[in-house]
Amino acid sequence: MRIFVALLALLFFSTSVYAQGVFCGPRAKIIESLEGTHKDFQSARGLSANGNMLEVFSSEAGAWTILMTRPDGLSCVAAAGRAWEVLINTKLPES
Repeated sequence: MRIFVALLALLFFSTSVYAQGVFCGPRAKIIESLEGTHKDFQSARGLSANGNMLEVFSSEAGAWTILMTRPDGLSCVAAAGRAWEVLINTKLPES
């Protein structure tokens, strides 16, 4: 249900676009919705090889959203869900 509400909210942005099954729009407007309406916070981020920024937003209730932002500022919700867990002090097994 939360995913539906978030995606529906993105539809109402006048500058949003729907392309290839992903909701996109200005990064600031999407983050405003995530932080304001859904009480999500940025919990992780990184840069992909093609220069896109990947961000994970999550809430204390366990909801999460993955946001991809291109260098030109267009952001797209790549995935969303629930039951997010933060793993602290995890190590990859040595090979």
